[in-house]
Amino acid sequence: MGSPVVKGKIFDNCLIQAPDGVNLSRCGKRKAHWYLDRGLAEIVADDPLTIRLRFEPSGRRGLEDPLLLEGKPNICVVCGTPYDLTRHHIIPYCFIKHMQLECKADIIRDIFPLCEPCHNEYEKHSAELRKEIAEEVGIDFSGLPPEKARDYRSATGAASALLNYSEQIPEDKKDFLLAQIKRFLGKATICEHDLHHLTKLKIEDVPGYVNFSKLIAENVTDYNTFAIKWREHFIRTMKPKHMPDAWKVDRKIDLNQVWVPDRMIRDHARKSL
Repeated sequence: MGSPVVKGKIFDNCLIQAPDGVNLSRCGKRKAHWYLDRGLAEIVADDPLTIRLRFEPSGRRGLEDPLLLEGKPNICVVCGTPYDLTRHHIIPYCFIKHMQLECKADIIRDIFPLCEPCHNEYEKHSAELRKEIAEEVGIDFSGLPPEKARDYRSATGAASALLNYSEQIPEDKKDFLLAQIKRFLGKATICEHDLHHLTKLKIEDVPGYVNFSKLIAENVTDYNTFAIKWREHFIRTMKPKHMPDAWKVDRKIDLNQVWVPDRMIRDHARKSL
């Protein structure tokens, strides 16, 4: 769920210019130096790093999108602190990664910095919305039917307790924990091997498990409605004070018109092999 904490800034906001000096888009230092190292661009300013391409790009797609041209803040968009920043996907990437390439290419417009405390706070709200979505399709967002998900959590917790704290647990409580494990495994007797097996059992290995994020993503018929739902949820629960004016909750896209970088196409093809 969470993202790595960054002590400094999240976005480099380097600027890419066309050969005639027209600003095309923002990018990270890594991408800027990719052009520079290959002699495809030259540096025209240092702060922010601004490079000018030595070739005419195939299109000038960023010109109509101020969100790509203005750069992004390097403060938490909720509280404004510049410290302990994380990269937050307003539309959760766990869903996006199972969608078509055009959705993956578009998500840069919905990624912003959150400080670690604000990010942790939002994850609690996010879990509530995931539960609502899960209820709509009849599964726990863990990937199992709700009752089976509860049995899994109870059984694995019971196994861990019995292995680590057996001497401290009263006999009647042990019997209760063993009953939970027996019900989950469908066995009349339980051995120590069963307890160790349960503590290592991943939820995706439980019979009946489905990848919740993948299931939801593959059943999204209207990407814009799905994206707006998550943007509205973020605004309603966190009330961010520092979102760029160019960012819009109700922004809609035509997926047929989204430009997918060649790099993403190559990466997708390689992962599909």
